[in-house]
Amino acid sequence: MKTLIFFLLISGTLFAQTSKDTSKNNSQTNIQQNQDKKDTTQSKDLYKMLYEETKETNDKLVKTVLWTLGVIVTIALLLVGYNVLYNFKINKDQIDNINKEVDNKIEKVRNEGVKNLNTRLDDNKKEFEERINIVNKEFNDTLSTKIQSLTDTYEKQTNAYKESTELQVKTLEKSIEERTKNLNASIEIFHAELKRSILEVDQKIDTLGKELNDDFNSQVFFTKRELYYAKAEIWQINKVPINELRAYIDSLEIEINFGSHVISKLTLSCIEECLTRMTYFYKGELNKLITLLDKCPSEMSNYTQKIRSQLGKLKIEN
Repeated sequence: MKTLIFFLLISGTLFAQTSKDTSKNNSQTNIQQNQDKKDTTQSKDLYKMLYEETKETNDKLVKTVLWTLGVIVTIALLLVGYNVLYNFKINKDQIDNINKEVDNKIEKVRNEGVKNLNTRLDDNKKEFEERINIVNKEFNDTLSTKIQSLTDTYEKQTNAYKESTELQVKTLEKSIEERTKNLNASIEIFHAELKRSILEVDQKIDTLGKELNDDFNSQVFFTKRELYYAKAEIWQINKVPINELRAYIDSLEIEINFGSHVISKLTLSCIEECLTRMTYFYKGELNKLITLLDKCPSEMSNYTQKIRSQLGKLKIEN
């Protein structure tokens, strides 16, 4: 604060000196003006010089005032900043001291509280252990009494259950014996029925097998005959009657081997018709055809006679 007063005094002195210089300059200006009035013969150049000097002096005066004010403001700001920093440092030290005192008091209170709490916990623990011991003793006494009661009840129920079980076992044994006798009789009847059913199934299987075999053989037979017919037709189209006749002879052979009941009049007619278009025949195939004709039934004699008649007209070659 003293420093601030010192700087203000210096600034005032500078300002007073500046004002004094200004007054002095003004006095000189007045003297000069009086002399100018007296000496009206001076040139205009001298007046102009005085005017310029006066203007320069005034400019210096204004600059001096402004510089003085700037210095004062700067010094004031520095002093204010210094006071703020000084007060902040003092306040910080005081706050730190207060915080230390508060921490010490809190630590002291906490230690005392913990000590009191531990004392209370120890007292409560002892009291709790005593109560637990009392409750355990009462529980053990009650449990022992209930266990003894349950044991007596269990023994009574076990004895009663044993007596009831023995009676049930005897009754069950009698029932099992009777059921076993009935079951054995039922098993014997079932075995007899099973054997009879197996025999019936075997018979049905044999019959079905024969039927399937006959049906299969029939299918094979008719398929072969159709193939021989188709083969004969192909040779007929190609105008090779000897091969056509061989196909019909093969067809007649499988018909005779399958059974006389399937011998086709169509096959015999085709053989006869084919012979009418032929001029010669081979001896081996002739013997085969005659053997097959001999095996034909009597009701086919009309067709066989015609075939024999046609064979007599052909030239036989080896």
